[in-house]
Amino acid sequence: MMVARESSTKTELEPADNGENTGKRITAFPQTALERELRYLTDPLKLAQNTLDLLRRDEHVKALELVRLASRKMPCTVSWNHIIDYDMNKDKVNAAWKTYNEMKKRAQPPDAYTYTILLRGLAAHTMYPQSLPRALTVYSSMYAENSPVRPSIIHTNAILKVCAQAQDLDAIFDIAAKMPSKGKGAPNIWTYTTIINAIINAAQHESENIRHHNLGDPDNAMKPVHRAVDQGRRMWVDIIGRWRNGEIQIDERIVCAMGRLLLIGHTEQDCDDVLSLVEQTMGIQRKIPRLGDPTRMTHITVPRAVGHKPKASTMDELSEPERVGDPAPSAEDDSSRELGATGFSNSTSNSLQQPFSDSSPGSASAIQYPNEFDPIPLKSKDPPRGLVRPSHPTLSLLVTACTFMHAPSTAQSYWGLLTSAPYNITPDGDNMHTYLRLLRLARASRLASTLVFEMATPRNNGGLGITVLPKTFRIAMSTCVRDAKNPHMIGYAEKILRLMNERLEEPDLKATLMFVAVLEKVCSLNRGRNWRSILVALENLEVSVGNLRSMLAYGSWRPRDAHTQPATVKDLDEGSPFHADENETQKPSRSPDHQRNLDASAKGRIPHPDTRLTVRQILQRMVTLYDRVRRIAGEALSQNERTRLNINRPRLQAWIEREMKREGVRMGGKKGDYRERRFALERGEEGSGGKRVEAGREKDEGRMHRGDARGREREVE
Repeated sequence: MMVARESSTKTELEPADNGENTGKRITAFPQTALERELRYLTDPLKLAQNTLDLLRRDEHVKALELVRLASRKMPCTVSWNHIIDYDMNKDKVNAAWKTYNEMKKRAQPPDAYTYTILLRGLAAHTMYPQSLPRALTVYSSMYAENSPVRPSIIHTNAILKVCAQAQDLDAIFDIAAKMPSKGKGAPNIWTYTTIINAIINAAQHESENIRHHNLGDPDNAMKPVHRAVDQGRRMWVDIIGRWRNGEIQIDERIVCAMGRLLLIGHTEQDCDDVLSLVEQTMGIQRKIPRLGDPTRMTHITVPRAVGHKPKASTMDELSEPERVGDPAPSAEDDSSRELGATGFSNSTSNSLQQPFSDSSPGSASAIQYPNEFDPIPLKSKDPPRGLVRPSHPTLSLLVTACTFMHAPSTAQSYWGLLTSAPYNITPDGDNMHTYLRLLRLARASRLASTLVFEMATPRNNGGLGITVLPKTFRIAMSTCVRDAKNPHMIGYAEKILRLMNERLEEPDLKATLMFVAVLEKVCSLNRGRNWRSILVALENLEVSVGNLRSMLAYGSWRPRDAHTQPATVKDLDEGSPFHADENETQKPSRSPDHQRNLDASAKGRIPHPDTRLTVRQILQRMVTLYDRVRRIAGEALSQNERTRLNINRPRLQAWIEREMKREGVRMGGKKGDYRERRFALERGEEGSGGKRVEAGREKDEGRMHRGDARGREREVE
């Protein structure tokens, strides 16, 4: 935003005090040259096209001055709209707002597109505290008597999007209450979809805040979620009524939004209603009886493995309904301890049959809607034209709902139906990750490893050609952790580890930790009977360990944000990816010590201290496994195996000791005895250990300083 000071020969622009300029005086184009150019731009359409061309070349100052001069002689609202849109796209919200005010001061009335551009830009910049008040001010001004433009459904949807991004449900419901039920300005599909998504985000945010401040009472954290599901159910009654009357036409976006709202409830009734929702809107018949049917429990199982017919491709296996074997959960399985007989937590097991019942008769959750997801009666065998056609989001929604209900056979039935005629959906990466979670529930480590291999194989080689991500290997490796009783599970985990080393630029710490957990679990369950397989797996893990040590020594190959937290031993949940900013290209700032050692054109970033700590813990657990193998095998070790063990184990031990010594932590106790207190001492979190660490670091810094001084003396000599 510039303040113009006119003279006879040229125009000098002084930057306005809006916090977006450097304070330097910018000399613009001579006014006579701009007036000469305006002689050939007498048509507002040509002026708008010229303004757009200037903005595409980033000549913002010239375009603004040209439009200012033209505002004296002709209406140029479209040109002002282009400038406002340019400022919004360049993240200059204050400049766009001041341009909007200047436009009105120069007697250029805003039109419907002006308000749409403003509201759309404010919706994309809700991180600024003034975005929501400004959007509400703009929308309220459209209801004034002297307003040249009346709000339409487009403006209403835009302001609802601003409120949704700011998570202000009160403002959303206030605006929705003023909308007419029929006619011009009535809610459409975009309105309902925006409101449902806003309810989901607000409920999850409120639930996380309650869970963060009230860790001992999980029921309080679920109250806003149940309230949000109840609000969505009441809204769906109105949506489906208008759809049946032909007033609106629903699409897949609103169906999947309603399905996601039901899934956050985490009750069996909510997950079951997702299947009824798809049947109601898409005409896809349910593959499992409704809740309360006596035959339903034959479909709700937690299988140990998913049976399959021998076929050429895993996709063929996944596309057919499979027979499910009897469950055989292990005592070490975390999910078998946390889940009840029906597959849901004990806190919600009492509300499965009546998920919205409450002790208080006047509560909002006591409302029941028995017919809200009933299918539409068809008058003929042909499906009506108004039904929604499913695609990738619907496939992921159905598989997720069946996973929550512990019904893998039902999920495979839906998968086979939607991936064949007449729908012919080709699964994408999100669908494959959803199916991998289903295989993790079924403890199908063999199918998970085969599916990851086909995902990583290009299409021209007979694979699926889907980009594999770090979370792909985390989900697959967690499947192996759950399938620890499988005698062939180590081979499947090694296959996943080899694919990770081949396909990822650097090994994923979380997946590597899970592989070590697999070996530890197998060694505990089988009492070391397959110690040779464990020894070979540890040697194969040396490749990943070598890559991790190179990452610590030379930095990461993939640039990341400096505030990214690495994987730690305590964080083994695949739902929080550590590579969420893998598309970030800006290199973080480094400390002066690191900058002296690394060139300015270094390929990656300096690893986080927690990353170095996690790598040491991985190596420590490998050393422990080597010791257990030597103790279990005893004299059964061959000369070759004994030689390899005597080489690998001391090498890892020496690297751990060098790292601990480099950080100033004193080694004590038996060789290889590194308790968690050692890592607490390293971080300075425990008593006098922190003083010893600081003293060791000061000693190292003094030694480095003396070494630099001696080097300078030698240079002088």
